[in-house]
Amino acid sequence: MKFNFLSVLMLCLLVMTSCQREDFGGDSGLIEEIQNAAKTEVNESELPTGIGSTLNADYSESFLETAFFAEGLGYELAVRRGEGTLIGELNYAYFDESGRELIARKGFGGKGKGKGKGKDRFKCFKFVFPITLTMPDGTEITGEDKQDLRSQVRDWYEANPDVEEKPSINFPIEIEYSSTDEETGEEVVEIQPIESQEELEAAFEACKEEHGGGPCGGGDCPPDEEGEASTTGSDDGEGGEVSTTGPS
Repeated sequence: MKFNFLSVLMLCLLVMTSCQREDFGGDSGLIEEIQNAAKTEVNESELPTGIGSTLNADYSESFLETAFFAEGLGYELAVRRGEGTLIGELNYAYFDESGRELIARKGFGGKGKGKGKGKDRFKCFKFVFPITLTMPDGTEITGEDKQDLRSQVRDWYEANPDVEEKPSINFPIEIEYSSTDEETGEEVVEIQPIESQEELEAAFEACKEEHGGGPCGGGDCPPDEEGEASTTGSDDGEGGEVSTTGPS
């Protein structure tokens, strides 16, 4: 009798959990619930371990701006790119209470889509420093290396927390491709001048196509929660396809 009671209890808990997930409409519904819910700001140290691991693994190009918690639902994180061709771009990532990242279904219309579009891009080339950016207020910052530029971008946005626009790169710049000579095994470095943002994106697309770069090896990703293939995610060189809209 005791065994049967425990079995029934476990079955009920499983059914309740499943129904709760269905009530939210899967990840997309839960994202929308989090967006619309009352939230409290939390420190990075208060986030579940799983969130920190995901940020380190998949959002290493970005820094955390804000984190909010909706009780009984999950977390909304604002992350801004500190590196790459889309440096300064603002994106939003969503996680459930346990720290699992929420991925919206293809075609989800909510703001801050939660499709992983802010994730690290396919590494294809490097910037040749120094690099100068024009910030949204017209001021210019120059980074002598990647870490210096990232630090200055972070400092600027911390001083201007209401600004969502990303900076623009001051062209011309140079990018560096590295490869290994098949015969000698030595590193071969090629420097290419870039005159505009359009040329920069074209260089990335050409390199990504040549090396089969993409979130799933250059092809479609596994089906999402609605069974539709997704091509968003870590799909570009030193930057990529992203959503800059935030929560309502």
